[in-house]
Amino acid sequence: MEIEGDYPADQIGYHVWLLGDAGLMKVTHVTSLGSDAPQAIAMNLTWDGHDFIAVARNDAIWAHAKEKAKSVGGALSLGVFKQLLESLV
Repeated sequence: MEIEGDYPADQIGYHVWLLGDAGLMKVTHVTSLGSDAPQAIAMNLTWDGHDFIAVARNDAIWAHAKEKAKSVGGALSLGVFKQLLESLV
């Protein structure tokens, strides 16, 4: 998988693993004994992943959600941020 920018493969693999762990993506785990962190490759988005992208794609809603997140300290879990995005739709 290629991501625009200069990101090492192990960093991408870990973030794909996190998306799988969050239920936003179906992944195949490829962690080996030599891995510094869990690793996965993307298979496809889940229903929740599609829902998240649908609401996050709107620039106005995304900006509004970021401002609300900042007003409560800026540190929200992905689940709470997804709920915030959905509430703004």
